[in-house]
Amino acid sequence: MLLGYKQGEAIRKAKTEEIEIVKKYIMPLQEGMLKGAKEINEYMKYHPYEAKETKQYIYNLLKNTKENPSKELIEAYYSMVFNDTFGTDKYVEKDGKLSTIERLNIFKCRNILRDETWKEAFIIHNNIGYMNVLLNFKSSIRKLLRKD
Repeated sequence: MLLGYKQGEAIRKAKTEEIEIVKKYIMPLQEGMLKGAKEINEYMKYHPYEAKETKQYIYNLLKNTKENPSKELIEAYYSMVFNDTFGTDKYVEKDGKLSTIERLNIFKCRNILRDETWKEAFIIHNNIGYMNVLLNFKSSIRKLLRKD
């Protein structure tokens, strides 16, 4: 957690849960990314590609990860304890799930999704896939109305 600043340096204090989550999820993810980057780098030494050849593939990979995250990625994301970035000594915990009644309340789900940073993960995490249909329908209606 960011407690404040002293002489331009951030003063931080880690929460026990935060350290455990970093060890369980973040460190293995980072290690895998570094290992993958080394393998890609080694391959690229002998098989040079230009950015235009890989740009669409990478875009599709990132888009698919965002829109169809794995259960493991969602579990890691919702296990995180997010630090407040402004030094107000607060944590933002995302581990709560909607109750059954809340999941059935379309208006409540829609309102929560308006402020949610990762809508796709929230929908999967809370088992409210029906919201995808409603959001896609709403988007289609908007597109139809704009074409006139």
